[in-house]
Amino acid sequence: KKDEKYYIFGIPIKRRVSEKAKRDVGLQFTSETQDQEVGRKAGTYIHSVMEKLISFYANKQGNIYAIKKEVIGGEFKIKERDFTELENLAKDLVSQIKKKKKKIDPTKKAIIRPEFFVVNPKNNIGGTIDLFALFSNGTASIYDYKTRRPYDKDDANVTTSSGLNLTSD
Repeated sequence: KKDEKYYIFGIPIKRRVSEKAKRDVGLQFTSETQDQEVGRKAGTYIHSVMEKLISFYANKQGNIYAIKKEVIGGEFKIKERDFTELENLAKDLVSQIKKKKKKIDPTKKAIIRPEFFVVNPKNNIGGTIDLFALFSNGTASIYDYKTRRPYDKDDANVTTSSGLNLTSD
């Protein structure tokens, strides 16, 4: 991904799934105001934090102390208590996936991939799944984080003490 476009083998993907979804419901593709742009960047940042946390807890990639230091000292200066809430959410999501995997087949592992890129080259459309889990029986779970407001009041919704709102369905 560069310049907000996806590329596969150097060829740009014309449409992102999120753009198509927004178009289908009559929403805009870009931020109109500075506040909306800051919100978009913050959402992207939270997704990158969750990617690191899920990679650590699910796939033993990275170092939790380095991740925490980077996030708390990063661009958005996330507070320690908010980092802890994101960390607990990542642990909970990995735990949910592992419980489901255990019911399906306790002897096999699930493939867990945060920020998993998918593409349909025939229709020249692609996008990123926030969290993807593939189980040994061929079924999968897909998680979509919401950092602004939940789409549905029944979604799992986490609002931190400083107002950070993270949702997964």
